[in-house]
Amino acid sequence: MAVFGANYIADLLSNAPAFILPLMVVNLLGAEANAYFYVAWMMASLLFAIPLATSQSLFAESCHFERGLRENITKSVKFSLMLLVPTIVLLMLIGKWLLLAFGQSYSANSLVLMNVFALSSLPLAINQIYTSVLRVTGRTKELVIIWGFITCATLLSSYFIMPTTGFIGAGYAWLGVQGATAVYVILNLRSINWVFHPRTSG
Repeated sequence: MAVFGANYIADLLSNAPAFILPLMVVNLLGAEANAYFYVAWMMASLLFAIPLATSQSLFAESCHFERGLRENITKSVKFSLMLLVPTIVLLMLIGKWLLLAFGQSYSANSLVLMNVFALSSLPLAINQIYTSVLRVTGRTKELVIIWGFITCATLLSSYFIMPTTGFIGAGYAWLGVQGATAVYVILNLRSINWVFHPRTSG
């Protein structure tokens, strides 16, 4: 029951920025800025779906074959990067024209933020995969802490810098927090061996 509760809290925290950031933008910067922000986030969400789907696949497979966790992690990282890198490049190349579907003003105002969000999908992929590793190995406390940090750090930093930078500040905050977390994840996985011996530590 405790595991279920921790997973539920982690899911709430991981989804919170998508719901709270637009409210923050509209309150700090107004409805027009929020429209530009939301379109950029919506376009980037197509990329965010790739790490999420990959991590879910890793979790499902590793639950049944825990001994192959290391191999599954490697395959998941490679698969995510193989899909994300060319998609990010393509989005940056044609994003200006894609945004024209919403209007000229969106192409002018949402493009940079969309590109920042697109880049964030790379560290997000690392963090989502680690999320599945923590679920498989039963390390739900760390799972909640990580997503709590990502959410709180993103929202707090966005709140303080957006009045100065505009809505692009939320993109930089999201990218920076995801990047910092990904560095922690990589160093953690390289320095300890618990991930290769599931459920031996809590």
